[in-house]
Formats: sequence, structure tokens, C-alpha cells
Amino acid sequence: MSEHTPGASSGWLAIDAAEKPDDFIAYLDHVAAKFRKQRLDLLRKLHLPAGGIALDVGCGTGDMILDLLERVTPTVRAVGVDASEAMVTTARARAAERGVTAEFVVGDAEAMDFPNDFFDAVVCSRVLVHVKDPARAFCEIGRVLSSGGRAVVADFDWDSALVDADDLRTTGAVRAALTAGIAQPAIGRQLRRLAVAAGLRIDEFSGSVVELSHTLSEADEIAQLSARLHDAVESGAVTRAAADRWLAEMTAASGTDRFLFAAPSFVLCASKP
Repeated sequence: MSEHTPGASSGWLAIDAAEKPDDFIAYLDHVAAKFRKQRLDLLRKLHLPAGGIALDVGCGTGDMILDLLERVTPTVRAVGVDASEAMVTTARARAAERGVTAEFVVGDAEAMDFPNDFFDAVVCSRVLVHVKDPARAFCEIGRVLSSGGRAVVADFDWDSALVDADDLRTTGAVRAALTAGIAQPAIGRQLRRLAVAAGLRIDEFSGSVVELSHTLSEADEIAQLSARLHDAVESGAVTRAAADRWLAEMTAASGTDRFLFAAPSFVLCASKP
């Protein structure tokens, strides 16, 4: 997996060094449009009081904060932090275009430059999957959260990604190639444990299987599934003949109810004692 391909954690951690940072922005825009309902559901779980202040860790282009202020709780303050200057610049521009007052800053999820006990709520969605030390990032979330404040953290469990194909060996090799470039492919199942270790109290923990695409082309947009099949062949995990059969089956099923590409998604709600 190329380190500057959306999906590879090394790429997401070095967007500003990428040849085409706009590729990452376009990827986030595609995903944001697809999963807007889930994003709004997360925001409603924050239970923010009027006048409260919220933090979005790994804010990307600012979609979470824009939805928070425009559609969920307009009477709050909001701050977004992201490791990428390109993402923060885009978020600031989009907020200005829409007349939304919010603050976006460059920062590290594992060492945030905010005071202790500062935020009434923290949201972090599909970010810990890419960080080097998610336990440290969770501790930072707990540190900046005020007593009684709420954290809502969500992520996929890519190690359990589901592809419906007859050849389970090839499917497993594709999954292995997919997760090889992801820093924390099993982060979804680990969220509760990490929250407890960070001193947070679990309020809610739930999971569901989310269908990621209905066509092979969209699966490639989201996770470069065909490219991961190529990686599996190159590594010797599967033969070219097996890969060709697997791809033919997926191509024939694409766009029908015989096609499935999905992954478990976990949502954690926790509060600071």
C-alpha cells in the first residue's frame, strides 16, 4: 500500500508531505457525504449544554464541527484540531464560507496543546485507527475533558472487515493486505478498554455492521480493494489465477444484492468522573 494513499495510516499522518494533499481532502468529502447520518448521531450523543465548548480530535476538513453548529447545537463553541495544516486551512475556509464561527488549529492528538479540564465534550471519529499510540491519545482526551464532560469516540474494526466471496482464502489475503497499512486495524474492539485505562467511565458501548459500499468501484474508492488484491498477489499470498477468479466474482456481483463489503463499527460514550 502506497504510504500516500488514502487508507494507509502513514499517509494520513503525513498529509502535508504528500504529493497531492487534495486527494485526501477529496476522500474525506466522499466519506463525509456517505456517512452524514452516522456523524449526526454521534454529535447528538455529546449532550452538550448551551454555551458549552466541544473539541473534535482529528477534525479533517471540519465536517463534524460544521454539522454540530449548523444542525445539532448552534449555541455552543467548537474547536477542531488536526495534524495537517492543509486540513486545518480547508476547515477554516469552509467555515468562513458558511458563516460559521469555529476555531481550527494544527495539533497532535497524542499531545494536544489545550489546558486540563477545558472541554465539556470531545468527539473523535475514525482517527484513532491511524495514530501511533491510541492509549496516549485517549489519555489526552481524558485530560482535556472537564469533570462530568462526555467523550464520544467511534471507529471501524478493519481487522474484521467483511467481503462476501466464495474463496475465503483469497478474501483473507485481501483483508490482510488492507490492514497491513493501517496502524490500529483492531481499534474498534479496543475502545472500551482504552477508555477505562484513561480513567473514563463507560456510559455506552455499542457496535454494528456498516455496509461500506454496494459496488466494487465504490469499495475501491473507500479501501482500494482491487489494489489490495494486487498486493496479495505480489506478496505471494494468493496466485494470480485465484485472484482473477475472485475479482471476476466480485465484478459480477457488483451493484447487486450479491455484493457485500462491510465492517464492524463501534461507538463509545464515556464521561470523566
